[in-house]
Amino acid sequence: MQRPGGGTTLARKVLVVTGETSPAARVTELLGELGHEVVGVVAYGEEPLRFVRDRACDLVVIDPPPDGPTDPVEVVASFTTHVRLPIVFLTADCAEETLSRILDSGPVSLAVKPVTRLQLCAALEVAVRRALAPEAALPAADYARAVSEAAPDSVFVRDEALRFLYTNPAGERLFGIPRREIVGKTCADLLPADLAARIAASDRRVLAGEEVVEEFLLQVRGHEEVLHVARFPIRGSCGETVGIGAICRSLAQRTCGQDALLHATRREAVLEMTSELAFRFNNVLQVILGRSQLAAAQMEFGSFSGARKNLEHIQGSCREASDLVMRLQRFSATDPDDLSEPAGIVDLSAVVSQVLQRKSDRFRTGSARSGIRLRLGLGQGSFVHGRENDLAEVASHLVTNAAEALPHGGEVTVRTLREEESVLLQVRDNGVGIREEDMPKVFEPFWTTKHGGAAGMGLALARAVVERHGGEIRVESREGRGSCFTARFPFAEHPSARPAAPEVGHDSAPGRRILLVDDVEPVLTTLEDSLRFQGQEVLTASSGEEAIMVFDDYDVDVVVCDLRMPGLDGWDVAEHVLKSCAGQGNPKTPFILLTACTEAVEDTNILSEHGIDAVIWKPVQVSRLLEVISEVMNSDRRFEVTQA
Repeated sequence: MQRPGGGTTLARKVLVVTGETSPAARVTELLGELGHEVVGVVAYGEEPLRFVRDRACDLVVIDPPPDGPTDPVEVVASFTTHVRLPIVFLTADCAEETLSRILDSGPVSLAVKPVTRLQLCAALEVAVRRALAPEAALPAADYARAVSEAAPDSVFVRDEALRFLYTNPAGERLFGIPRREIVGKTCADLLPADLAARIAASDRRVLAGEEVVEEFLLQVRGHEEVLHVARFPIRGSCGETVGIGAICRSLAQRTCGQDALLHATRREAVLEMTSELAFRFNNVLQVILGRSQLAAAQMEFGSFSGARKNLEHIQGSCREASDLVMRLQRFSATDPDDLSEPAGIVDLSAVVSQVLQRKSDRFRTGSARSGIRLRLGLGQGSFVHGRENDLAEVASHLVTNAAEALPHGGEVTVRTLREEESVLLQVRDNGVGIREEDMPKVFEPFWTTKHGGAAGMGLALARAVVERHGGEIRVESREGRGSCFTARFPFAEHPSARPAAPEVGHDSAPGRRILLVDDVEPVLTTLEDSLRFQGQEVLTASSGEEAIMVFDDYDVDVVVCDLRMPGLDGWDVAEHVLKSCAGQGNPKTPFILLTACTEAVEDTNILSEHGIDAVIWKPVQVSRLLEVISEVMNSDRRFEVTQA
């Protein structure tokens, strides 16, 4: 019989038995972090038994596949029948009967998936102790103590006289003294008098049976730290209060956990967004490819009107592709305040319609989901001032929340409507509803009633976006009857229709000498040919350095320059133009920044300092570029940001 050697703190040689590759990699990583050596990762069958017979091994971690056909007790018994090694069994089944059968089958401890480092550490210690004393029944207190000893939070137990009976290593670190100097003392012995008095006052409430959560400011290792402290009564065998338990967590530590949740939420949203964008981008490319081939064939046979119609389709697809790229670049930004998507008048009904197309999988019927019926009432004239992608985020969170409130199917109603000087977005479901006592928490970050890894950020983010748009959001709900979320935005007047772009021709704008700068040759030559066809005189430069030489050698009416270039970029060229004109006592030459990236270019002060009069995002229609050129040359050059 093999026996584990050493105490519970020693590094051990661990065999991982698994049916899945990815979870095994995570378990292996956690074992390494805990200082153990993974001597093998093997699949189910006879191989694990051969492995433990032939090679030195102290402990086995079994990670069964979620839908494995084998009874977990049989898996454990296949080891305990032949060798007596401590076993940690990872399970997603929390049924009491299953857990009891596994624990009764040998020196086994359990960790519920998805397993954390803390869970795994405690489970390893319990398994080893059970293997060392197989005849002794392991009391629940041993499990609790193992978890407490490994916990990152400070844990304290005090008696009715408020003397400390126990603390864990985290508690030692909090006070900065060993636990033998804590046990037997009171808060008055260890803490400042005013803080001890405040704790004593609420201790009386805990001894009376109340749970108390408070925050305290404490001097910890030379600096002040805010502690989140939860205290609760400890009951005796007859239900009487025999002491006080407390769990303390630094708010800095709590913030780290929240940051991790926020990162996970954002990562999930990015994956959903990129998947949807890839789908739409492939459709756009298909339209461009198919229409261009058809246009070429039509021109070959002299059908110029048909070719023109197909080219117009291609132009529309290019504009759609530009919108998709803007959305992806914006979504990858880390700071919402740095996003450079310009705000404008947005049709909220159109935004909601696009979101529902992306979310259509949530409303499928059949085996994939219990049937969720979707009812729409998207009104006309639902115009608001804001960023389209921000508003889409609000709609997405509200629709997702409604679908998740219908685990057994039901109905979701989505409406947009004009109400006096407001536009309303309303999402109603007939799902599980919200308890009355939970209503004040609905929009709090990280609060959720959902399981399965939900981070509780969707409604909080939705409220932040709505309020950033000058609106408000509210919820009406009854438990078991469903919920209705209403986001209210200020109404915005519909902008007057922009005049149609002039037909391509030589007289659409007066001829000007334009210095065109771009380091991407196909872009440079395409814009050059298009501007020349419109009757403009064009000087070109393929770098910032060349642009400065051309500007110094020729008189130009306006500069159109790319932002991002190797060497001297658009900022450098603009600064040179500004200084050169000032040095020669000439009026500043109008300067338009052309860019395909969403860098922070909305700060009018910075742009004015560099002498930049307008910014246009690629891809740009030549007709729109000529409009902006006319505007900056015929005005007092107030700064403008525009998306072509």
